[in-house]
Amino acid sequence: MSDFQSKLIAVTGATGWVGKTALHELQRILEPDVFRQQVRAYASKPGLLSTTAYGQDQQFDYSVHPLAELPEHAKKEPYGYLFHAAFFPRSGLDAVGVDAYIAINREITRLVCEAVVHSPGVRAVNISSGAAAAFDPTVPASEEKIAENPYGALKYEEEVRIRELTASLILRIYTLSGRFMTNPEIYALGDFLLKARDGSQIILKSKNRVVRGFGHAGNIVASGWAWLASNHPPLDAPLATVSEETDLTSLAQRVSRLFSLPETVSSVDPGLTPHVYSSDPAPFLGFLSTYGLSALTLDEQITDTAAGLNG
Repeated sequence: MSDFQSKLIAVTGATGWVGKTALHELQRILEPDVFRQQVRAYASKPGLLSTTAYGQDQQFDYSVHPLAELPEHAKKEPYGYLFHAAFFPRSGLDAVGVDAYIAINREITRLVCEAVVHSPGVRAVNISSGAAAAFDPTVPASEEKIAENPYGALKYEEEVRIRELTASLILRIYTLSGRFMTNPEIYALGDFLLKARDGSQIILKSKNRVVRGFGHAGNIVASGWAWLASNHPPLDAPLATVSEETDLTSLAQRVSRLFSLPETVSSVDPGLTPHVYSSDPAPFLGFLSTYGLSALTLDEQITDTAAGLNG
């Protein structure tokens, strides 16, 4: 597992939450010289990243290539492994509009699929979303149906396209935790932890009970790398990466307890329909155990996320 058979490894979405975590976990597997030689990082724009797992004495910067160059790079030097986490986030939908959002994400999928075609036998991890489950199973969605839920529809569409081309493990994320969180203010856990950093009281505004299925980014990507380095075939279905389920009131109370905040204020009406975005944790917990991995507890997920925000 340590050298992935000396084959090239591509990581897309390298500057995002999951992509940064994937690169961090890969650095925990590969020696620095091996990482330099075998790993190529891709994002929407070129740039530089610094290693995060080697310690200051071995830290170095490495290039982030534009995703648009991925197919041409694969044509010259085929990839043996692909960890695909690039996607224009749902939070950007309002900024660009539905039509542009669909076009941007379909172009990302096209680039990745072209690179897969140029890399015969490549094994791929495809980071997807629980939102795709709304289309599973279904006939191909109409453009009207896609416009109603573009994020979920395009994630599902991409799952199908990549799986048709090569062996792929589809990991569907519901609610994420862990360091390298981007834009913490848009996530409930991130918002709670920003309040914790300021010593502020957490006040919940939703009248409905809100249930979320959490998965730790480090656990998720570690399981992906373990599968990639194995000879195991793809799973029969996408895997929901939920290890802990909680409602936001309980989550806020945990954060308040861990960081000694004033008591959480909540006005949930138990008579209202809960908002649930989760899945059964058992399949993911079983998948982790297959590779000798253990899921972080929810408290551990919270503290690790906080450590990342506090730098």
